[in-house]
Amino acid sequence: MESGNQVGDYVVVGWTINTVPRLEARLPLNLLNRHILIVGATGTGKSYTASRIAWRVSLKGIPVIILDWHGEYGDLVAEGVRLNPFENPVEFLSTSDPRSDVEVISDVLGLTPPQEYLLWRIISEKGSKLESVESLARALEAYYDDASWVRETRLSLHRKLKILASNPYARLFNSNSRLPVDAAEPGKPVIVDLSLIRNVNVRRIYGTMLLARLVNMNYGLRKRYLILVEEAQNYLGRENPVGFLARMMGEIRKNNIGFCVITQSPSLIVDQVLVNTNTKIIHSVKSNMDLEVVSRSLFLDQETARILPYMDVGEALLFNPSLKKPVLIRVE
Repeated sequence: MESGNQVGDYVVVGWTINTVPRLEARLPLNLLNRHILIVGATGTGKSYTASRIAWRVSLKGIPVIILDWHGEYGDLVAEGVRLNPFENPVEFLSTSDPRSDVEVISDVLGLTPPQEYLLWRIISEKGSKLESVESLARALEAYYDDASWVRETRLSLHRKLKILASNPYARLFNSNSRLPVDAAEPGKPVIVDLSLIRNVNVRRIYGTMLLARLVNMNYGLRKRYLILVEEAQNYLGRENPVGFLARMMGEIRKNNIGFCVITQSPSLIVDQVLVNTNTKIIHSVKSNMDLEVVSRSLFLDQETARILPYMDVGEALLFNPSLKKPVLIRVE
């Protein structure tokens, strides 16, 4: 299906349907850092597709990290290395780049401009003394209120940080962290089981901070790896987007990092995801809004668009820049 590829510089996603002979449906490895979008209604096979891509890319020696929102990839990727977030904390504050930390924390927690400014003041003043989210919360409690707006801002910011600084969630954030990419081995994707974090908001914050650290770690190194983000609407949804993640998708391509964004509803995802994912794998979608988004983003003709609600489990439309038009495949 693709031309100009050397043997071995792709992974096989499945096989074409309605062609004689059947052809391999290939994902060129040089497209990984141009990002992948996998969509489909519940039960259509999108997580299975993502798991096959993760495993086969890993076999090529490219580290793969899966942010597993529901804890289902342990069964889908039997060869994977499963990590417990409570045993693999992520760095909340970095002394090397505090300005970037403020931007990330502000996005994740939804800070107001006064809250962001106060956070910057405290981090600038305390510096290396802030080793964890707990120490940041204590610094907020002790901070001198030199104006009424400072007191109001300090208290509201402390409320947002309080759950992260309380047990058991304080264990998720400290400076003695080891990034999951370090545990990756050929043929063994790293699965970060986010479902073990019962509070959904804390789960989202941990996953976002982990993504930020993984990307920042690679600046200058340009080591190639792939990150799978399951239930991506929790990070990149239209109503509550994490701004720096949406911006990051357009910027990290040159840093050799690929995102595989997985969602059941593309209409919930910010437009940057549709624009910045060059490979799209579309399983059956049912809602009119999702059908419209998919049809528009792939410039589907009416005949192709009409089959989307009726595709069987495991069937999908594959599109990437090496194809002239979307191709119907069965994932295997």
